[in-house]
Amino acid sequence: MTDKIRRSRGVSTYNEVLRPKEKEHSETGAVVGIRELTLDHLYADIWQRGQLSLQERRLVTIAILAVQGHTSQLKTHVIGSLRSDVPVETLHELMVHVGHYGGWAAGVSGHEVVQNAHEEERA
Repeated sequence: MTDKIRRSRGVSTYNEVLRPKEKEHSETGAVVGIRELTLDHLYADIWQRGQLSLQERRLVTIAILAVQGHTSQLKTHVIGSLRSDVPVETLHELMVHVGHYGGWAAGVSGHEVVQNAHEEERA
């Protein structure tokens, strides 16, 4: 796969997963370092593997980010899911599961991120 095709595929998948609004996503200058790997590997290759659906990957990613306490990235993925019509109830139910398997604090914090993101998106 050429670099241009891989980048295009990565950007397309990134936009489908995270659903950024125009003003939230601007590609200025060279894409280097972690951003380059994010687009050219993570979203071009990993998110495109065939065994899990996009919906399953979304939920797994959200659960992992909640357990790890990465609330900034968690919020980004929750918003992308909400913008992709994942019901907020599904995300809250996911946090109940996270709380029991990943730690109560992770579930509570994740629930708060989901609720705040949902309120921001509705506003």
